[in-house]
Amino acid sequence: MKGNPMQLLALAFTAVMLLPFSLGGVFGAYLAGGFVAGNEAEPLIEWTRRGFVYGWIFVVGFGGYRAYAVALRPDNLDGLLTTVSHRDVIAGLVLTEFALWSVFFLTVGSAVTVAFAVGAGSLLTIPALLITLCFLLATGIPAGFLLALGVRNAGVDRGCSAASEHCSSFCLVSGTSR
Repeated sequence: MKGNPMQLLALAFTAVMLLPFSLGGVFGAYLAGGFVAGNEAEPLIEWTRRGFVYGWIFVVGFGGYRAYAVALRPDNLDGLLTTVSHRDVIAGLVLTEFALWSVFFLTVGSAVTVAFAVGAGSLLTIPALLITLCFLLATGIPAGFLLALGVRNAGVDRGCSAASEHCSSFCLVSGTSR
């Protein structure tokens, strides 16, 4: 980032744009907790369930896109596949993406969970919602990776015609060597 000030500017712009949505989500969770405490919980539970389903679809979709565009094309892929087992390579790629997504989602998700619990007046909802958020990430990221690997191995590639890349991604999934 030191060599490219535009990248730093873009990162600052993104942070400024995400801040109002994050704060709005925390305030909305506080209001939703107060709504639950007011005995009208049935519609909110349905909306929460729907929100987690759409959240999982979001994680799978964007996780799959990111896997297809960036994560499944690591530097020196052939070197990785000859020096490290295929399972270790794919596990490392999935865990790296999981850590990357967790930084944002668990930070904002923790704040939203605590705000909801304070609004509802029940601290027992904190672990339940955090476990649900972790489960959403833990199942959505690998599902996105599998989707991206399926698309990539089906022959949909971004202009790369080298057969070795298709073989390498197949080897990652199947656990075989060339």
